[in-house]
Amino acid sequence: MPGDKSVTIALMNGAGMHAPDSAAVVSPSRYNGSMRVYLDNCCFQRPLDNKSQVRVRLESEAVLAILSLWEQHQIEVISSEALEFELAQNPDPVRRA
Repeated sequence: MPGDKSVTIALMNGAGMHAPDSAAVVSPSRYNGSMRVYLDNCCFQRPLDNKSQVRVRLESEAVLAILSLWEQHQIEVISSEALEFELAQNPDPVRRA
């Protein structure tokens, strides 16, 4: 789209490299001046991980902050069939929900 810009926010994987499967893609929405945010499975799982490492704790807080903005209707969190499928395949009922 003309004038439609996107920003990719990538979390770091354990090796310290940008991991494409841990990225949040943020793009302007066409309505309400809000942003659309795509969080992949790794992002949704991060708040459930052990937070004894600073990096994991900070990533968890970032994901929770994004979800808080969504709850306040300040951003739109979008999904995909692939994400819904991947989440449904998790054997842990807490992580699957």
